[in-house]
Amino acid sequence: MTRRAALLLAALWPGFARAEDRALELQLQLEDHERRPLAGEALRVVLGNGGDWRAPGAGYPLRTDAQGRAGWTGTVPRETRIKRWVSNYVDTLLSLPQRVDWIQVGVELPFLGTPCLYTTELDWFADRSTGVHSTAGAWWADERGRFTRGAEWVEASRGWRLPLAATQGLLSTTLGHEFAHASLMPADDAPSRWQLKLQIRRAAAPVRR
Repeated sequence: MTRRAALLLAALWPGFARAEDRALELQLQLEDHERRPLAGEALRVVLGNGGDWRAPGAGYPLRTDAQGRAGWTGTVPRETRIKRWVSNYVDTLLSLPQRVDWIQVGVELPFLGTPCLYTTELDWFADRSTGVHSTAGAWWADERGRFTRGAEWVEASRGWRLPLAATQGLLSTTLGHEFAHASLMPADDAPSRWQLKLQIRRAAAPVRR
């Protein structure tokens, strides 16, 4: 598809995600359950929903510094979608669907000695000058090494059933890590450059009973 055809399709089809590159600056903070920085931790970051984000080699390998920070600067495909601003019941009734910038983020970190890919999605609502991130997910590798096996929430027991042989028959109250904060917004000094800020918190070591 030519660029001209793609732009025409975007104009005619509101749900079409326009493909163009955007500059992105990632700022990541990794900390433990007491909010102390985790230094020297290896991790992998996958940015964007395009391509094979579930592949074991997707994204960029990083390592946290002495303050538990890691960063990356580059370009990623710009993606948009149609969403409605929802923060309360009134917003649900009155807000109209609009085109928002969005990005899917994956961060690979170990849990119970096994690599896990933690994902979340972020939307930027330009008319409100704010961003929102969606419910996160956690994925483990299948037989081909692709991160396709998710955890199952068991409401009756208030715990997670993990797709791991070592935890068969056991439930976990945590998935190991959580996105304590996530934001996507244009940079103050350069609106064409986007800033992605992540604060990831590691849970306390699980207790087996």
